[in-house]
Amino acid sequence: MKAELYHLQINVKDTKVSFPFYKELFSYLEYKVSQEGSDYIGFTNAANDLWLIGTESKYLNNKFHRKNTGLNHIAFKVDSREKVDEFYNDFLIKNKIAALYDSPKLFPEYSKDYYAVYFEDPDKIKIEVVFRSFKDEEKDVEKNKENNLAFIDGQNLHLGTTASGWRVDLRRFKVYLKDKYKVTEAYYFLGYRLEKQKELYDNLDKAGFVLIFKEHDSAMLSTKRGNVDTDIVFEIMNNILENKDFNKVIIVSGDGDYKKIVNFLIKKDKFEKILFPNKKFSSSLFKYLGTEFFDYLENIKSNIMWSINEKGS
Repeated sequence: MKAELYHLQINVKDTKVSFPFYKELFSYLEYKVSQEGSDYIGFTNAANDLWLIGTESKYLNNKFHRKNTGLNHIAFKVDSREKVDEFYNDFLIKNKIAALYDSPKLFPEYSKDYYAVYFEDPDKIKIEVVFRSFKDEEKDVEKNKENNLAFIDGQNLHLGTTASGWRVDLRRFKVYLKDKYKVTEAYYFLGYRLEKQKELYDNLDKAGFVLIFKEHDSAMLSTKRGNVDTDIVFEIMNNILENKDFNKVIIVSGDGDYKKIVNFLIKKDKFEKILFPNKKFSSSLFKYLGTEFFDYLENIKSNIMWSINEKGS
């Protein structure tokens, strides 16, 4: 259910002091008085309302402090830094209202372009007039739209995980790559196509992987039939040369043959991470990598491990 702020009520200690203060403030901020009585007044800008009510006499001794549980401050957003400065000069200085925190100024702890001025009402309730462009949020949205590609060395993945006594759930692994690394296409490289492996191919296809086989015939079958490193390097470079629309590359393998392509991708700011299927057998050639560029599948085993209750993986 979608909702939006309708109104806010503030109890004030002295209506004779607070009502004139807020009347002038809200007039400047282009709010209009909607209703008014001796102990209440309402303001509206057609989007939301704010009501001021005189505090009942039996509660007058309860002092307000914004650090207590409850209301901390109220913020009003304007559409430029100049508007914040204008408010400061035309309203605060004119009415001899002190600004807090040596504002107006930037508050980078909130965001890079967060520019605000703070002050207090007669009851010490903090009020803020702020401009921010929300560029940081837009960047986050763009980041969430990242289009990364995964290149998986099928034999290395299989041998590495089974050597540690577990196997990958293909469906869960594909979901993990999508959610964690924003992978839109995951290429699963295998050796020569074998009829007896048809069930594996079907499961990979159902999980959403793009299957790529080595180009050789049955006469070339050998112990190297699953060696796909050159195929993966070729496909990565082909995507770059063809200017395919993608951000970064994820490689799943522990083979040291990928060292040069990893170095190249890092220099081009096209590398996200290499995921090692096995801690023990990952190549020592990758020891130079910073931890931001690699991880071990064993660290996320609980998220991607096949169990006997899972079918079709």
